[in-house]
Amino acid sequence: MMLKDNCDHWIDYAYKNWLENWIRTILGNKYLSESAQNMVGRMKDASDNGRTEEAWNLMERLKRMSGSFYGTSDSRDLNYHDQWAEIYMECALVAYELGDLAEASKLLHDSTGNFYGNQSLQKAVVYWFLGCIQWQLPAHSEEAVVSWERSVKIIKGAESDSDKEEMCIRVAEQMRQAINVATLQGFPAPPPSFPPVATAGAERKTTRTPVNRSPARLKFLPYFGAIPAGGPAVVDNHPDMIDVEALEIEGQFYNIFGVRGEPEVRMKPSSRYFLAKADGNSMNIADPISVENGDYVLLETTQSAGPRDIVAAVKFDEAGLETATLKRYRMENGRQVLRSESDVEDLVYTMSGKDYIQGVVVAILKPQ
Repeated sequence: MMLKDNCDHWIDYAYKNWLENWIRTILGNKYLSESAQNMVGRMKDASDNGRTEEAWNLMERLKRMSGSFYGTSDSRDLNYHDQWAEIYMECALVAYELGDLAEASKLLHDSTGNFYGNQSLQKAVVYWFLGCIQWQLPAHSEEAVVSWERSVKIIKGAESDSDKEEMCIRVAEQMRQAINVATLQGFPAPPPSFPPVATAGAERKTTRTPVNRSPARLKFLPYFGAIPAGGPAVVDNHPDMIDVEALEIEGQFYNIFGVRGEPEVRMKPSSRYFLAKADGNSMNIADPISVENGDYVLLETTQSAGPRDIVAAVKFDEAGLETATLKRYRMENGRQVLRSESDVEDLVYTMSGKDYIQGVVVAILKPQ
């Protein structure tokens, strides 16, 4: 089963059925002001249509706006506490869609701590979202279970309200069944309205991924505009990002392709990156962009990966020597597995012992 697909389905199911249809529409618990709704809508539209930089910029603006409404710790306006929490929830879901699980997890943690009262139904859904992300983080399955259990506790606590009782019982039962299945098999099953997703073996392709996709732009280095060489001037605190459409390596120009097929690849100033040259064809039918012999991969330095990420991993052989490999990372039956995606070889490695991840691929560079 594909863990990420099931978690994606649960996030979609919980958002549409529990949050949007039940809590916001039927119960009328809407905390976002019209201005916040407008900006959230723009952020989602930018994310859905591949305008990655615009989505991140709108996210930062939303976070600043929510903080301004809410106020400082000394002068907080409690009329805006739930809006602050919902804005962070919406930002977290967009960060997750853009592939930043760590940022999404942090924002959801912040959101759960700022809903007013312990019985907020929105808070229960946010804990469910958080659990969906924690299932995908290495060695975080126990935290995922705890987050989901907190969702159930909040929903059960709201059953005493006659207007909510029937739906609370139904939602709590769905949650309880999901937790039971996940803890028995080691990963979540899909929600009721989704069929089981294909197994890993059924995903293998028989043809190469076309390489005629439009190249992406690589965005890096904050650009603050001109700086006077004479007298001081007002500092621009909202920089753009320099972007390039190709890189030259040892006299050869390479086009840049986002690992998810996105039109922009954003390098976060807070992260470290490195380049590696692919040697072999064990990922030559990777989806959506193949990695072929001689391509370069741009990796973000991290020891954490989400299911379906392509990673550079270090394994120790029988002699205790370090060996490096580029493979698709998965969680299967509670184990970390590295799989090839190739039309020439089928390789599967289980990570154990001292094995570790060096980085996650964010872009693939192909010769022009």
